[in-house]
Amino acid sequence: MAKNFKVSFKSPIGELRWVSIDQGGIDTSMEKDGSKMQKTATIYLTGEAKDAAIKSLNDIWEQAKAQHGIKKGVQPKSVGWKEVINKDTGESTGEISLRFSTNATFPDGKDSKIPVLNSKGVSVDLGDHKIGNGSRGVIHGEAAYYDAVGSKGITLYLKAIQLTKFVEYEANVDAEDLSGQDSESSEDFDEIPF
Repeated sequence: MAKNFKVSFKSPIGELRWVSIDQGGIDTSMEKDGSKMQKTATIYLTGEAKDAAIKSLNDIWEQAKAQHGIKKGVQPKSVGWKEVINKDTGESTGEISLRFSTNATFPDGKDSKIPVLNSKGVSVDLGDHKIGNGSRGVIHGEAAYYDAVGSKGITLYLKAIQLTKFVEYEANVDAEDLSGQDSESSEDFDEIPF
């Protein structure tokens, strides 16, 4: 059996969304009885960047098929990109998204830190700041072949994020005074009572 196919892959410049690279990661499990903690980042592409990414990932799929002896006509579940659909209209927005992920920790339990680089490729420390939607840059990673329970395709592994524009994440909350509106609450508080 051929060794699993894996190649370096760098996205074109695009808009970063849903970047979660903090220590601990996020739970991406769809199972009720277990968790799968991962660090993830998604990039949205349009125009020439979109076309270049589609061509590159489709070429990678063809290389993986050849290496693994996959018969002609076998369709992948995914080759690493997904068309973005407007939820209200059901129509394409003209964008594609590429979602990169990696395990949040190494097998020994240590954090799998995702490097952040500036536009010149120099490592930067964001401290307590988080990459927000609307930031721009590229995602560095690997494109790898998978074959799981009959579905085959290409998945993208996250290695680093290089920023050309930084937009800090801010939780937007439209809070209002709810005093007296909860029939099961009998008191207001200024401090958490535990």
